[in-house]
Amino acid sequence: MESRDPHDLFTDWDLQDLWLLAQGTIHDVKPHSRRFIETWRETVLETGGGVRNDATARALVRDRETRLKGAKSRFRNDSALMRWSGASGTAPLNFRWKPVVTNHVRDLVDAE
Repeated sequence: MESRDPHDLFTDWDLQDLWLLAQGTIHDVKPHSRRFIETWRETVLETGGGVRNDATARALVRDRETRLKGAKSRFRNDSALMRWSGASGTAPLNFRWKPVVTNHVRDLVDAE
């Protein structure tokens, strides 16, 4: 599979279509999440994918984590920051299937 620049991936997104598809399902996207996604997309496009050092991107992430995690936010809690490896969002999501399947297979092998 060909690797694409993240900036290029965002240009193809039709967020309005996504919101319509999700509306009325168990996957409905709440307004605050929509704003975050829309602003993140705009920031990625405006910076050409260079969000790492962009003040708007940093503020967006900080504000979202602080709102969602409150006192447990790494921006407010030094011990949470110390425990953090810094790797958030750097690997593909696996939805825990790999560890779950690995454990089941290991159990089956051990049972023989």
